[in-house]
Amino acid sequence: MPQIAGFRGVVVDPTKKLTDTPGKIAKGELARDSSRALYRYHQIFKNPDDGRVFTRKSFFAVVRLAAWNDPMVRATEATDPAERETALRAISDTSIELTPVLAGYRDAAGEIERILRKADNDRPNLEVTIDDVSHRLWRVSDAEMFGKIRNTIAPKKIQVLEGHGVYEAMLAHEAKLDAGGNLAPQSTARYGLMCLTAMDDPMLAVAPRHRVLRGSIAKDAVLAGAKPTFLVDKIAGAADNPKALRAALADSIAHQPAFLVVFKGDPDAWKLTLSPDVTATTEGIAVHRALQRLDPVIVDHLFTPRFAKDAKQSTVTSLEAALAAVKGGADAVAIMRAVGPEQITHVADVGQTLPAASTAFYPPVLPMVAYVIEPDLDVL
Repeated sequence: MPQIAGFRGVVVDPTKKLTDTPGKIAKGELARDSSRALYRYHQIFKNPDDGRVFTRKSFFAVVRLAAWNDPMVRATEATDPAERETALRAISDTSIELTPVLAGYRDAAGEIERILRKADNDRPNLEVTIDDVSHRLWRVSDAEMFGKIRNTIAPKKIQVLEGHGVYEAMLAHEAKLDAGGNLAPQSTARYGLMCLTAMDDPMLAVAPRHRVLRGSIAKDAVLAGAKPTFLVDKIAGAADNPKALRAALADSIAHQPAFLVVFKGDPDAWKLTLSPDVTATTEGIAVHRALQRLDPVIVDHLFTPRFAKDAKQSTVTSLEAALAAVKGGADAVAIMRAVGPEQITHVADVGQTLPAASTAFYPPVLPMVAYVIEPDLDVL
């Protein structure tokens, strides 16, 4: 069962230079809390489609680390090795976790939310606004609340939503420190910093991850080669029109994988919809049936290997950033739809993972509180 705990955190202002934060903590310039706490977290943002104001509610805690084969901890996508190595260097060099893993749990009855709600009436310990998103943090040190939350979350599975590389770095750092078998069962090194949120929360807004491709990509050859597998539709004059691109993606065949491609120097966009008589398995891709019709699987395992196999791929979550990348020299971008929470949960439930960098959540979690690893001290 997941074991969560409060911790003596360091409240961090994310508007400051975060690369200096570990050094300031080590020198005592940023004070650690005097006792253990959980940290209530609100993100207040506008829906980009209609301007309505939403509040996503979650909390920071440390969670007992467990390998991916533990039935109570699930990965939702493959790990980016570069993310893992970068995170491991940062943790090993500083013994401080500043980047939290975003993880979800099911709580349809809203039990945990009801426990934490009374903290919302107090004045936040920290409030900052970045990119039109307000972030608020409360320190919660009530022992009774701790106990209720621990008991309520204990039988629930935890799904790692973002930060798979960071989570694996936490595991690797724990293994390194425990190489001689000297770590106590409740050592702080056996726990990792997470931002925990309810998967049932309608405010858990998902965002797409658009693929930016840089390499030798010939538009005519790509489109001609795609026609036996995809329905190819021209979206005239839409290459620089985000509204038209969003509308084209929204007008897609239900449950059928689809994405848009914008090529460098081309004023048009191209919509590729997987033909109804084609599946990943008929095309020789060995994937679980739960993944066969998910857009990132089709793009990363079918489209890119065939038509942009030598291209370097990166991702962005903003459509405008994707189009700017093409103007800035990228050869093409694949404009994606977001993978929904229900799809993500289903993939995890059947023990599968999406390709790396398939999912994103908006707004991103900020590093509002840091966790100091002290191997000789227990977290409880």
